[in-house]
Amino acid sequence: MEKVYLVTAEDSTIVYGDSLRIVGVFSTEEEAYDYAIWASNHNFLDKSWEVTEMTVDDPRSNNEYEEYPSAYYEE
Repeated sequence: MEKVYLVTAEDSTIVYGDSLRIVGVFSTEEEAYDYAIWASNHNFLDKSWEVTEMTVDDPRSNNEYEEYPSAYYEE
């Protein structure tokens, strides 16, 4: 199974509540970290970013779904 690396971060434009923004999907872990570090150093990303390894077409493999980032909105 092919792996991809998802970069997520908080969305600082959201005033009330929490947010989760997908920044990019990368084919290697190194590319994901390089981009996230570069973007946060140039103020394109908040410092609260995360890289998550995901399996293409099968989010249930190896119980990865338990580690996937998630967010929801509730009023």
